[in-house]
Amino acid sequence: MKRGTKRIILGIAAILVAAAATIAWGFFSALRTFGIEDRIHGAFYPASIAIERFAETNGVPPKTLDDLVPSFLDHIPASPLVDKIEYRVVGGTNWIMNAHSTALKPARVYSWRSDWKFTEQERGKLLKEFHNVAVFEE
Repeated sequence: MKRGTKRIILGIAAILVAAAATIAWGFFSALRTFGIEDRIHGAFYPASIAIERFAETNGVPPKTLDDLVPSFLDHIPASPLVDKIEYRVVGGTNWIMNAHSTALKPARVYSWRSDWKFTEQERGKLLKEFHNVAVFEE
């Protein structure tokens, strides 16, 4: 085989290996992100349902997440992937529950809400919405 032909073949092989590695890394990253977000959603989605059930039963959302235990939840949810959970009642009848996580970069806030009205600042940080959760960049 000629020396020039060998270089071309090796160059093409190197490009193919680099392309395969790039695709594999992208797939791994997406799978990791999905897994982390699925675990966070799975941990806190039941609390959002409990808040809704509490509000339907009592006419107003709970003042704190502790008000949900034991009638609507066995315990307040937690996750090793979440650094802080915030809950607040807005305007007397609406509520927001935010889970702050640094498990992914950039750090994210997973937000469950009784309504889907976002401030301009929130819209600017909105990364995605899925399964009744809005994901914001921290």
